[in-house]
Amino acid sequence: MRFVGALIFLLAFAAGAAAAPSTPEQRVADLNWLVDQLQKNYAYSHSRHVDIASIARLYRDDALKAGDDLQWIAVLERIIAELYDHHASLNTNTPSSPQLVPSGADIWGQVVGGVSTITQVRAKSVAHRAGVRPGMTVVSIAGEPASKALARWMPRSLTKPDAEAESYALRVLLAGNHVAQRQFVACAATSCLPFALAPAESWKAEARVAFEIIDGDLGYLRIENSLGDGDTAADVDRALAALKDAQGLTASTT
Repeated sequence: MRFVGALIFLLAFAAGAAAAPSTPEQRVADLNWLVDQLQKNYAYSHSRHVDIASIARLYRDDALKAGDDLQWIAVLERIIAELYDHHASLNTNTPSSPQLVPSGADIWGQVVGGVSTITQVRAKSVAHRAGVRPGMTVVSIAGEPASKALARWMPRSLTKPDAEAESYALRVLLAGNHVAQRQFVACAATSCLPFALAPAESWKAEARVAFEIIDGDLGYLRIENSLGDGDTAADVDRALAALKDAQGLTASTT
């Protein structure tokens, strides 16, 4: 089966609570296994301008030098970031791990023509309360020019320039991690503002599925972020039953 969601890896450090720390040899073996799985099973390889086979070579030294399993997790996170795919993640994290995007983020951004632009801000979020708004352009992140900050998060295995890889990096940096303050400067019209934001608050909708009638006779259904929640399907059925008299139906997801 070709995987498109969270990547779950049987790594040496996750073998059990009493397992000994992984050795350099085990980490290299895990790295080679992971790259092999990506080559065989990653569903979106056709839309990613990366040389997946080169990842094993590019990250071999990092695998060997990881001083402990927390550092090894950080290396694995950078390897998964080579795909610049927000659907792909590890089945574990540390306090310094990047927030999951979009579920753990409150800002969505896009790089167009080299300009880092904020396109969406989650309502009532940390960023929204601080004054971050769609349309702002990000000029610096953590004290360095945005373009330089993004360059550090670009895939090492990238085979050609790709604006989506830049946009991925922008969103990861604006989301930050679980403990550190997020610092960036964003401009709107003629003024620029420095932002120092706490980590994004965990967010969960009040309901798994929201629905209503709009424009008089159009049914609207929205499936909120409820990955892994088996009750969501039943909620969708109830929403569709409530909208049975609508003349049309439109739906969206978070």
